[in-house]
Amino acid sequence: MLGSSAFLGVDLYQNASLAGYAERVGSIKAFLVGRGFADTMIGLGETGSTDYYGSPGAASWWKAQWRWCQNNADTICAVSYFNSSRNSRDGVYWPLNERAGKTAAYRDAVTSAQTTFLA
Repeated sequence: MLGSSAFLGVDLYQNASLAGYAERVGSIKAFLVGRGFADTMIGLGETGSTDYYGSPGAASWWKAQWRWCQNNADTICAVSYFNSSRNSRDGVYWPLNERAGKTAAYRDAVTSAQTTFLA
């Protein structure tokens, strides 16, 4: 139950649909608005990208999602990348070291002005 929560935490990974945050977070936001929670922020507790799903690859998909987050700071309050192989399966590899481009794309995101690190 949402009650008076300041934000809703969800996990959202790249998947076979290749739909990004605009579509998928947009659906969640529409759900919240339709139930009277228009001001509720969304936090991505886990997210990840992989080259498994083809084009766009992990780096391109991630860059597009990060740009969306930057442009929708009134909706997204937190993003946490799942940099672990724990839930990886054959061909689907979430860690940032999958390819150098994926690592660089994430590094660009975490060095942007929108990023805050918690100590």
